[in-house]
This record gives sequence, C-alpha cells and structure tokens, in this order.
Amino acid sequence: MNKKIISLVLTCVMLISMATPAFAYETNVEANKIVSPRFTYISVASANLSVSSSNMASVSVDLTGNSEVTKTKATVRLQKKSGNGWTTVKTWNTSSNSRFLNFRTSHQVSSGEYRVSADVTAYAGNNSESTTVTSTAT
Repeated sequence: MNKKIISLVLTCVMLISMATPAFAYETNVEANKIVSPRFTYISVASANLSVSSSNMASVSVDLTGNSEVTKTKATVRLQKKSGNGWTTVKTWNTSSNSRFLNFRTSHQVSSGEYRVSADVTAYAGNNSESTTVTSTAT
C-alpha cells in the first residue's frame, strides 16, 4: 500500500513539473525601431517625429549597418494626412560614407496629422539592403 501511494505521489510530481507554463515578455523596446536578424546588412533603422505646440516638426532618422556596411543613405519624407492618404510636404536626401547615418532636422508645419517616412539603404560592397521606416505625430 505504501509503495502505491509513493508511486502515485511521484507520478503527480512528475506530471506537474512537466506542465509548468513559461511566460516571457520584451522590455525596453523602442517604438518604430527595426532590429536584426530580420536583415542581413541593416542592424537598426528608426524614424521619429514629434510636433510641438507651436507646430514645429522635429524629424530624426537613424540607420546603423553591420560591420560589412561602408555607405548608408536615406530619402526622408515629411507627409501630411490628406483624406485616406498622405501628401509629401518636404523631402530630404542624405547619405554617409560609413555604416552610421544620423539625420536630424526641423520644419514648420500647419496643424494636422503628420508622419515621417524614410527609405533607408545600407551598402556592403556590391550588395545593398533597403527598408522603409515611419513615425506618425499629430
């Protein structure tokens, strides 16, 4: 009888230990940021837009390539919501002869909803990789 109880208790313990749920969550993830390994050459690409109470739009775009990247470039568009679509208000082209590109600028806007959309490219020898990053503000 004692052996049956011990066997039953051990069986229950084994079943409970095998069915233990695991929970995980990410912390400290920045909004609008793309992080590898989705890409081969792009390590991080991000766009950020904020509009002040005086309607000054602050635009930033950052691109970091991996160690193989020797040039980066971006076409940055500030766009205003127009119906169901977006109308480009201002376009900037920027590039860097390194694996880092950091673009910052400001532009006076009228009231409304705006976004920044940036087509970024990282070059590694004869290869390149591109993506588009966006950020919206009102």
